[in-house]
Amino acid sequence: WQEAQSPSASGSWIEGRRKLIRGKPEAAWELYDLAADRGERRNLAETEGPRVQRMAKAYEAWRASCVASAAGKDY
Repeated sequence: WQEAQSPSASGSWIEGRRKLIRGKPEAAWELYDLAADRGERRNLAETEGPRVQRMAKAYEAWRASCVASAAGKDY
């Protein structure tokens, strides 16, 4: 439960054809183009840094809202 409360927990975020994923909170983000790479074998994070940052920021904001909601802070 502690990890679930962390806004930096592992997870994924999908935006259009792109999927951002992190398997562990301390791991680096990985980015995949789901339309071109259905098997998620080509990590685009190094070549699409600004997109990774933008998507990670959106994920972190959503995750923080989930933590706040679970704590009853949005009621």
